Order: sequence, then C-alpha cells, then structure tokens
Amino acid sequence: MGDSPGPGTPSGQAALESRPLRAYLASALTGLDDVEREQIFAASDAIAAACSATRIELYQPRASTDPVHHPEVADRVVYRTDRERVLASDLLLYLADRPSTGAGQELVFAHEAMIPIAVVAHQQARVSRMVTGMVSDQGWLLRYGEVNQLEERLAAFLAAQLPAIATARTARWRSDAVGFGTRLAELRRCRQLSRERLAGALPPTAGVDAETLAGWEREPARLSNPSLLQLIALAEALEVDLGDLLSNRSRLP
Repeated sequence: MGDSPGPGTPSGQAALESRPLRAYLASALTGLDDVEREQIFAASDAIAAACSATRIELYQPRASTDPVHHPEVADRVVYRTDRERVLASDLLLYLADRPSTGAGQELVFAHEAMIPIAVVAHQQARVSRMVTGMVSDQGWLLRYGEVNQLEERLAAFLAAQLPAIATARTARWRSDAVGFGTRLAELRRCRQLSRERLAGALPPTAGVDAETLAGWEREPARLSNPSLLQLIALAEALEVDLGDLLSNRSRLP
C-alpha cells in the first residue's frame, strides 16, 4: 500500500498535489443490533455523501472487514488491513454515536501518525472525554440532529478544513526523507539476520513479527509508523544507537 516517491522530489510533489485527499471512517460495527446497525449505516451513508461532495475519497471498513458480512476475515488480517488503511489516509472521521473499542484503536493510530481527526456525533450521543479531549484544541467535533442534515453540515465543515488537511498531509510525507525502511533492511542484512530471527530477538510485547518487519522495510515511515519504544527495541536488537537506525547515511557499524 506504499505511496512513493515522497514530496522531496519534483515528481513526488506533483503526485502528492494531484492525488485526492483520503479519509477513513471509524465507527462501531461489532455487537450492534439490527436497529443500531441501520442507524450507523444511515449516518455513514450521509458521511460518504459529504466526502463525495468535497472530493474526498472515503474508505469504510464495513466494505471489507465488517464482522457481520465478512466473518471469514481473520482477526490479524482485520487488524493489519484497517491499520494500514488508517495510516494511508489524510483524515480520520469518527462516527461516535455508539461506543467502539475498534474505533478507539483507530483513533490512536491516527493520532500517533499526526492524521487530523474529526469526530461526528448525534447531539444526544455521549462521547467519551478521552475522544473529545483528543480533538478539543482543534475544534474538530461536529454534532448533528437529524441524519438528513448531516450531509450538508459535514460537507460545509470539510470544505472549510480542506487546506488544513492538505497541509497536514504534506507534513507527514516529509517523513519519507528519513528512509527508515531502507536503513532497517541494511542493518538487518549486515547482521546476517532473517526477519524471523530479528523479530524473535524483540520482546514479545513489542508486537513485531516477520511480516511487520517486512512492512516496515517496504513502506515509507508515514505508513509504517513504528512507535518510539519499538524503535528502541529494534536498535538494541541490532546493536546500534537509535540515531544510527534513523540515519539516512549508509554507515554500517
């Protein structure tokens, strides 16, 4: 799911400016009764229409990882797919009408990757302060009354925020210049370690397996986005300083 080259090159900048903005819709999907699913889907359709009106490409997990319509998709695949989709987005829209553990995780993915978050909630919905606190400084909380009003209100809101969303996207693309994936692969091969062996040298709680390492080596940093603690664990396993792991220079110890 890589997007390259980055904006540091003329071709990369042109590609960035020409690509439509992308959004990810996070909402409750698990444990809903029929009435709740109907309400969530009606609001989701209004959100999709608002995105279409502002030329934002919207991804909805219900199209591929919905627990009711796609129960055959393995849990690990759901996790990887939805995480990759969040990190490839320029905006996360959270429909907060029903509590959702999964959507809460998607909020964390977006927040840690500096992806703008807009919370959409019915005026009677009680939204966790952990969520409202995340967006309070930016004021990206939109309340609505009737679903038939949601599309128009959200479209106006998104249109006003398009410059900020585009600016945030450009800032994230600059992280491609770090070249973390290339450096990781270079150090691993220098140590004559397979991905399996390197993953095995990390603490189990790091949540890093061979497939994760392959993704980190392949994807730009804005899509892989390993945590600081994961990077520290990697540096220790590779017996290098953290600065060496994040360096662009081919300076093998």
